[in-house]
Amino acid sequence: MTKPAVPSALEVANWFFKRAEKSGIYLEEDKLHSLIYLAQTHYALKNEMQYLLPGLFICNNDGFFEPNLKKILEYGMPLMGKPEISDRINEFLELIWQKYANKNTFELISIIKETPAYRQHHKKDEVTLVSLEDMSRNFGSQTQPASAKKILISQNGPVVVSQWTPRKLKDSKNNQGDNHA
Repeated sequence: MTKPAVPSALEVANWFFKRAEKSGIYLEEDKLHSLIYLAQTHYALKNEMQYLLPGLFICNNDGFFEPNLKKILEYGMPLMGKPEISDRINEFLELIWQKYANKNTFELISIIKETPAYRQHHKKDEVTLVSLEDMSRNFGSQTQPASAKKILISQNGPVVVSQWTPRKLKDSKNNQGDNHA
């Protein structure tokens, strides 16, 4: 495993909590876990499968979560100062915030539950460990050939992007006889 960009999932959680506070938003724990899951996945895709944070994610009935962070947050957010995150990571997390923070918890969990990773790893009432590779495969890859399907994030969540191919229209000369009575 390579060196992660931040020292712990708690640093990223702290960043999201502080960012929510700055925006005057209460950040629910389930939404936080979804944001961290999406941040880890997008970071890996942008950085040749490098880890944003040193953690793995668990799949359960509610989506994905980082188990150590979940255990810590059972007792509330610990008192922490300003997150010690580089400017580059701060900019990256801000992009994740801008892309997903306007969605409510249910919308984020729905996006995540519609991914192949969730469908592959979810087993009712069980928890399953999910690899970074499986998480990222759902959103495309920076190393895929140009002919491969590309998945981007729209305002409504992940979408498959393909080259536009116009449909053929019927020859208007052949159709004119059909329209006359």
